[in-house]
Amino acid sequence: MPVTPNRWERPAGRRREVVVRAEQQRGATADGAPDGPAPGTDPLADVAALVDRDPVAACELLDERIAHLDGSAAAAADGLAPRLLVLRARARHFRRDLRAHDDTARALELVDGDADPLTAAQALNMHAISSGYLGDLHAQLRHLDRGLEALLRASGQEAVRLRSVMRHNLAVALYDLGDARGALGLLEDARREARSLGHPRQQEWVLMSSVAAASFLLRGYEGQPPASGEERDDLLALVDAWTDEAVTAADAAVEVGEGLANRRGASWCLARRAQLHGDLDAALRHARDAVQLVGTLGEVDVLARSRALLAEVLLERGELDEAERILLDATAATDRLGSVTSVMVWHMLATCRERRGDLVGALAAMRRYVTAVTASRDMQVHSTAAVNAARLRREEVERERDTWRRTSESERRAARVDALTGIENRRAFTDAMADHARAGTRLALAIVDLDHFKRVNDRYGHVTGDEVLVRVGRAMVTALLGVPGAGLYRVGGEEFVVTFPVSDLADTEVAAVVEQVRRAASTVEWDDVPAVTEERAPLVVTASAGVTVGVPREAASPAGELLSAADRHLYEAKDGGRDRLVGP
Repeated sequence: MPVTPNRWERPAGRRREVVVRAEQQRGATADGAPDGPAPGTDPLADVAALVDRDPVAACELLDERIAHLDGSAAAAADGLAPRLLVLRARARHFRRDLRAHDDTARALELVDGDADPLTAAQALNMHAISSGYLGDLHAQLRHLDRGLEALLRASGQEAVRLRSVMRHNLAVALYDLGDARGALGLLEDARREARSLGHPRQQEWVLMSSVAAASFLLRGYEGQPPASGEERDDLLALVDAWTDEAVTAADAAVEVGEGLANRRGASWCLARRAQLHGDLDAALRHARDAVQLVGTLGEVDVLARSRALLAEVLLERGELDEAERILLDATAATDRLGSVTSVMVWHMLATCRERRGDLVGALAAMRRYVTAVTASRDMQVHSTAAVNAARLRREEVERERDTWRRTSESERRAARVDALTGIENRRAFTDAMADHARAGTRLALAIVDLDHFKRVNDRYGHVTGDEVLVRVGRAMVTALLGVPGAGLYRVGGEEFVVTFPVSDLADTEVAAVVEQVRRAASTVEWDDVPAVTEERAPLVVTASAGVTVGVPREAASPAGELLSAADRHLYEAKDGGRDRLVGP
């Protein structure tokens, strides 16, 4: 039977007005054709922002765009169609419109997971959420696992953010299966990632889930005894700390314009904390706030969880009529979700009816409770195995990825190092100069060139010539020890470049540093080199240097002007008899 979407009521004229305003903000032209996005920007970023602010208007806007693209092979080829479908699924998700599942299914048919792993992961994440709303927790776990695997091939800040979101969703799935301890283990990583990302809304939701998992253990559900002793004290302290952090995150979300509705997670945490500490008046106030905020804009599972908490507080206060009404509202959603919340709701409904003297109704609710417990435990057995298998697969893939990264990093380092001397090469020098150009660093740049090096090769052989380069390079590195920010690069056969920041160093001080490096070449001992011993003639190695001071320019060749100036000074040193320094 088709699902009837649960649409918000809003006057049609007002909805159209919001859509038109959104189009105007995008920069639409007079004939309705949107201007092209600014270079380097995401053409759908404005739509994504509208989804968060006003999912009703976003749905209408996306309906028009998707209808326009339907049947367009080009739209599917460039990846636009699946991205639009994922955005509409998100908007429908906020509206509790179960057609979101159809959108993500279509997006997964269109997206090329190899070419666009990020969009594939976004679609899989939304498909997992909608699968959970349809009560298929097996599918939810399977899609989350596939999405996390797709993210291993993606990069960038959005991939990092989505990875955090999906790990959090996996923890929520474990919680819904009744595995609160497993959920807390995953949530530890999710909290750390959310803090590092600095995304307040994500932090609030992760903290809400953390409080929910901890309170599950503190209250004791499904026949599990509540935590006691030291464990109880530790969990209560964590709930207090996480609640404070959730309130701070909610305040930050409002400050950055994410809307008052984002306080629903913090309100839920405040209600649960007050209840755990026995302050039922505060718990009731915050629980009502949470239900109202989630009812305005929120997900099915969060609404069910909020209603369950409100009913729980009402039961403890003895307000049985309202508690039963709230619980009856919650059962339809929780039964479809098939989560541990369904178990809690039916148990509370049975308790509520028993206290009111409705024993027939209490028995009926208890039967539904037993059915929900059986289904939950059966789902937990099968799904926990799926989670463990998925976790092992992900760990294996992540190990392979880490090995690849280490190999790649080793290859990148090798590409920047001169194979003979072990000193950084011209490529590393070019990269360093680009960094200095961006930073506006005032540098001393010296070219140090070995004198008459061809004669060394001709007389002693290339093997000895290579040994000279290795030992001279080592001596120069030693001479630069203690010089802050110094770099030494082999940029040619017998040519080296020395750089170091000068800040307020005088020219004489700059010259002294370079002179120390230049003289290092003539201090090397050669008596143990076989070819030198056989020749029975001393090997004398000297170097000439030219130095200049300036700021590299941000251009294709940032150090071009500095190199030219240093090179002119080097030629002056060569023309002046070699074994000397000229400049700066």
